[in-house]
Amino acid sequence: MSFRSDLMVLVILAAVAQVACLELQTTNSSGAGGAGTGASGSSSSGVSFCDAATNSCDACVMCALQFPGGPCSAQLYTCSLSTACSNIYDCAAACMDDGMCIEACMAMYPQGVMAYVNLNACVYCTQCATECAALNLCLD
Repeated sequence: MSFRSDLMVLVILAAVAQVACLELQTTNSSGAGGAGTGASGSSSSGVSFCDAATNSCDACVMCALQFPGGPCSAQLYTCSLSTACSNIYDCAAACMDDGMCIEACMAMYPQGVMAYVNLNACVYCTQCATECAALNLCLD
């Protein structure tokens, strides 16, 4: 699958996940004694909204990449506009969690590195740091 195909799948899956995330956000912001965290905020425990709102890495990624309005949707959009970033994404998807392979992908498309790293950092280092920690995908 290509990045653009993956993006369409993510948009569709994010629409489904958005209902659960928005429901939790509404509950948090209107519940007794709660101030709510907002979609891009983090809870008082330091856990991001998406980490707190989901119970798996896949669901957390879907929450983070909701378009529009997900905490990482701007980074996803920026990457989708860059052919080099899209190429890194496609290449890295075949790497699974092999860091050296991902670095080789970035070396092949240096013009897309910044957009890819920003997207990766938003999803795996910030929004889904807890749910996706076992995958070791945070490039920081």
